[in-house]
Amino acid sequence: MALLRTTRLTPERWQNLLEALGGRRNAVPTQFSRLRAAYCEPHRHYHDVCHLGRCLALLDATPEAVPGARAPIEAALWFHDAVYRPGAPDNEFRSAEWAWRTLKQAGVPLPVCRQIARLILATRNHLADDADSALMVDIDLAILGAPPALYAEFERTVRREHPTVPEALFRAGRANVLNGFLQRPRIYQTRYYRLRLESRARSNLAQAIAALEEE
Repeated sequence: MALLRTTRLTPERWQNLLEALGGRRNAVPTQFSRLRAAYCEPHRHYHDVCHLGRCLALLDATPEAVPGARAPIEAALWFHDAVYRPGAPDNEFRSAEWAWRTLKQAGVPLPVCRQIARLILATRNHLADDADSALMVDIDLAILGAPPALYAEFERTVRREHPTVPEALFRAGRANVLNGFLQRPRIYQTRYYRLRLESRARSNLAQAIAALEEE
């Protein structure tokens, strides 16, 4: 699985997505630039435009045989980190609200808007209750199963997003988060991602936790 692959964010892709969702291609012409600018904010080191591009590339590369409503999932990926303030408890809620306002304005049917907001909120605890949210969450968590060097870079960029947190406090909090994933019966909830990434994700997490807990 090519976790280094990325997809370029273009106005054409954004317009095609609005149309696929049942909306109007040119209904919200400024939103593409606003979204891209949000992902380019200087405090982002992992949750940035590269992360979004990689998520879209993973969705594009996931076989159609894997269940999931592609257009709503893509829209949820575009918005899932639209609002990102490290440590804030309401990032996902605010991102879902942004998606709701934008897509409703574009003429996307309200049931589809609700579905997209629900998918964004699933990334708050990375738990799924249906095939759509399972694919959404697995794509967002794919980095956990990256090759070790890429995973190590991920951990470094996450640390850079919390520059004011004291080292001891960050280590304890980060180890707790990673332990939460490691203790799950399954990290990945689709068979496709589980077969390809589960084993390496568990190895990455175990090594990262051990490093965080070193004196």
